[in-house]
Amino acid sequence: EEALGASEERYRLIYEYTGEAVFTFDLAYTLIGVNRKACEIVGYSEEELLGGNILELSILHPDDLERALDDIRGVLGGEVVRDELRFIARSGTEVIFEVTGAPLFDRRGDIVAVTNVAHNITEQKLAEAELMRINAELDAYAHVVSHDLMGPVSVITTASEALREMLGGPLTADDVERMERAVEMIRRGTDTARMLVEDLLNLAYAGLRPEDALVVDVGEVIGRVLAERSGAIAEFHIAHRAIASQ
Repeated sequence: EEALGASEERYRLIYEYTGEAVFTFDLAYTLIGVNRKACEIVGYSEEELLGGNILELSILHPDDLERALDDIRGVLGGEVVRDELRFIARSGTEVIFEVTGAPLFDRRGDIVAVTNVAHNITEQKLAEAELMRINAELDAYAHVVSHDLMGPVSVITTASEALREMLGGPLTADDVERMERAVEMIRRGTDTARMLVEDLLNLAYAGLRPEDALVVDVGEVIGRVLAERSGAIAEFHIAHRAIASQ
């Protein structure tokens, strides 16, 4: 009797003070045991939970009730079942648990109850979702920047080829003027490319949340794009008109 009492006390202490939430219910799904951690996380007292049907206490997310029921059936079939289930705390906050359900047997080997040990993984899941969001946004932004970089790269390439052609023969005054324009195009192209790379790095460091919002002169941006694409515009004989800044 002393050994049994000591064993029960050890089990009680583990049950009560473990860092995981523990829910125990009988074959009728009636909660017959719940520890302090579980009460702390879901926001209900032991008195409010004990005696209630685990599926009807409004602590399980409605969309996960069928999965929870399937898990319970698996445990009642003698399995140890692991699953991720959402709970709803008293405050209305959604809590995500990694639940391990195991059957409890009597001395004859019959299942008399189910114990679910629930590990709170809410913060981990939120962090994973945030990381996925940031990666997706960064990937999309990287594609945009890659596309935008083609503008200044194209300008630099066009200007460089023009310079090489002019340097291949005697230079006239007109050639010198064209060379100056080509050098200026290369300078603008490299400045634009540098700014795009810096913007990308700054946005990545800021977690894709710009620190400041600035007023943008769309006319100036379009004018810069037209200047960068002047070679392609001339090549394809595209007509455009100047856009006045507002």
